[in-house]
Amino acid sequence: MDLASKYHDSSPWPARGKQQVLFILDIRNSFEQELLRGWIHQHTPSGSEEFQAPQVCLNLGHDRKGMDSAQLVMALALPADTLITPLRVAWLPSPKAINSGPRLRDFVFGDPRHPGTHRGRKILSQRPERVHLIAGVPDSVANLRTRFERRHSVEDEKAQQDFASFVARQAVVVLDLAERRLQGGRYKVPRHVAASLKTNTAYNEAVDEIAAETGTPKAELMKEAAGYMDEMVSRPSTFWLDFYAKFNKFCLGLGYEEEIVYDQAAVEKMRQIVRENPSMLLWTHKTYLDGMVVPKVLYDNDFPMPHMFGGANMNFPGLGFLLHRAGGIFIKRSFRDNELYKIT
Repeated sequence: MDLASKYHDSSPWPARGKQQVLFILDIRNSFEQELLRGWIHQHTPSGSEEFQAPQVCLNLGHDRKGMDSAQLVMALALPADTLITPLRVAWLPSPKAINSGPRLRDFVFGDPRHPGTHRGRKILSQRPERVHLIAGVPDSVANLRTRFERRHSVEDEKAQQDFASFVARQAVVVLDLAERRLQGGRYKVPRHVAASLKTNTAYNEAVDEIAAETGTPKAELMKEAAGYMDEMVSRPSTFWLDFYAKFNKFCLGLGYEEEIVYDQAAVEKMRQIVRENPSMLLWTHKTYLDGMVVPKVLYDNDFPMPHMFGGANMNFPGLGFLLHRAGGIFIKRSFRDNELYKIT
């Protein structure tokens, strides 16, 4: 299948009447930008409609670095019924890579799901079936603004910037949902948690109360809270989830038989519960090795990654790095008098 065939498989344009369209292109490099713009152009009958459909290019993948939504602030000055449509290039690993899990070469050349420009061109040329163009579910500016105003302050001088960041985060949500249909449910991960919390109205009101009670400027408290978020917020990725599963398999093999015995019917029942309700899984363990069993079973059954709470003393070099990128949340053993830590 060549690139032209991929372009014709589906259209990035949403169903609409006379509404304008704003495309958000989630790109990591110039090649992905080229692919997505070519996809848009391929389905533009006259070519003139592109001028009525602004395109904002953002790298939405860096949770820690944040995102520069300045372009989006200006682009959102569009009619309220404008449809915002996010686009992304999804890269599937080779069947060999899926079966083997992360390999040494992946540490050298990077995650096969996130290739650079040169590697991406090579994959498209030699293994085009691994390249997918995906569009997230579109939504109107009006609907997004209504949802934003329910939980965020609109009086703040940074309201427009916060709204643009909110729109970008919603683009991540719908794109991740579309990509999981290709990659698998085990890769459902939270994104931009700290950024969402910092702009949340309820959280800001709680910080305001602490500022009033202690006399500490809010800006200083928010800076302190950002440090707590950096410690606690897990930043999982597809690569490290795969690596953690492989690591668990290796460790469990040191003390147990290769096959893990469990009740498949109970797993399916739990899947339904987790799908329909916020859930907390509690399991016993005699050793730290036992704590690897449940995450491994869930991974093998294509469950969303479970968040695992652990003491901050476990956040040491090596293991802390891995767990932080595989769903681990480290909290202090004692924070009785630290109200800011509690609300964070």
